[in-house]
Amino acid sequence: IKNVNKQSLYLYGDVGCGKTFLMDIFYNTINIELKRRVHFHSFMLDVHSRIHKWRQKKDRTIYDPIPPLVDSISNEAKLLCFDEFQVTDVADAMILNRLFSGLFENGVTVVATSNRPPTDLYKNGLNRELFLPFIILLSKKCKVINLNSGIDYRLTGEKLQRVYIV
Repeated sequence: IKNVNKQSLYLYGDVGCGKTFLMDIFYNTINIELKRRVHFHSFMLDVHSRIHKWRQKKDRTIYDPIPPLVDSISNEAKLLCFDEFQVTDVADAMILNRLFSGLFENGVTVVATSNRPPTDLYKNGLNRELFLPFIILLSKKCKVINLNSGIDYRLTGEKLQRVYIV
């Protein structure tokens, strides 16, 4: 990776090009205790659940759920690996910039796989102009790599017998 200032990674490409395979090798071999690998949709369900629980608290002194949520997630994982990063929900779209800004600010590293480049996230979504700062943030914080090779490795008929990581 040429730009060492970008400590996060966004891998995208067609189905079967090896995005998840590469992320899983990375995740399984990196020596970091506080790490989490999750499907992006499941992560966002968890985020909304935590926000809902936070709103149910009667004794809160802060009225913005995002800062405590960011702190909580940052304390649980310094590496977040997201499979199938996609944004189709307006509620997700509206909180992602603040959520990820806080995660990056707290030193969390993100590795994400997606079938689409960041510029195509939430394409044609409601109030997409409000989502565009998140695309800019991803582009600034992540090394974005297109893995398209024209080969769907799931269909090659060859199975790896052993994988050696040196």
